[in-house]
Amino acid sequence: MNWIKEVAKLFIPSVLLPAWRKFSSPDNGDNKFSDRCKSWSEAEKKSGGYQSSEILEKVKESMLKVKNGEAAFERDSILFTKPEFDFPVLSLLFKTLFINKGTLRVLDFGGSLGTIYFQHRKFLGNGIQVEWSIVEQPNYVKTGKENFENKELKFFTSIEDATASNKPDVIILSSVLQYLPDLKKNVQLLVQLNSTYIIVNKTLCTNEEEDQVRIQFVPDHIYKASYPIRIFSYSGLKNLFSNNFLLLTEFDCYNGMLAKLSQSSDAFYKGFILEKKK
Repeated sequence: MNWIKEVAKLFIPSVLLPAWRKFSSPDNGDNKFSDRCKSWSEAEKKSGGYQSSEILEKVKESMLKVKNGEAAFERDSILFTKPEFDFPVLSLLFKTLFINKGTLRVLDFGGSLGTIYFQHRKFLGNGIQVEWSIVEQPNYVKTGKENFENKELKFFTSIEDATASNKPDVIILSSVLQYLPDLKKNVQLLVQLNSTYIIVNKTLCTNEEEDQVRIQFVPDHIYKASYPIRIFSYSGLKNLFSNNFLLLTEFDCYNGMLAKLSQSSDAFYKGFILEKKK
């Protein structure tokens, strides 16, 4: 089967592992952060939020170019001309395909207009059965259904709707946990799905003991926006799902690039692959 051949290719690093480039980071050192806020609500009041139509239009424009073959993939509305894969995500998808004999059900929570799906789908090969469900804000879901939905890729406004028919094998949480106003509620809903794997990816944290809330300012050359962000305590993030999941591995994201919070404080991007406890 084609997908078995694709699995074998993963064990040839010299062929598969691309050289990381500095601009592979979403901020390239240009994102700015406010001082600490007292609460999430304070950060919301002082920022523009995530609902900006400018953000959606910029992402839509970029994703349409990817869909039409004019670019390899998109990240944060930035287009890339050469294929580049997120190997922790890809390895987990292949492992699931292997275990499930060619079937894959994914819940991509906060998956935008299909960034990870379009970035990796061709690499997964043919002869497999894929159900890829994205949960997003209503305006993203509307745009996704109108422009990007297909027999494999579907868009939903809630976890409950996305999982009404089938339980996902893999839950992808890529650069999303830090932007959730109601973190505990969403984590509880995700845990209740009883999926086999969760991958937490590209999530900002520090070595401090407590989480902190700030405002993130996106550079104008990407799109003009500001929104609340939670910078996790590394230990807190690592243990966020520990009651129900075992930590299989952790990894640095964006080749270990740091995000400067202030003159004396940096945050780093981490990822974790988690497996449901038996």
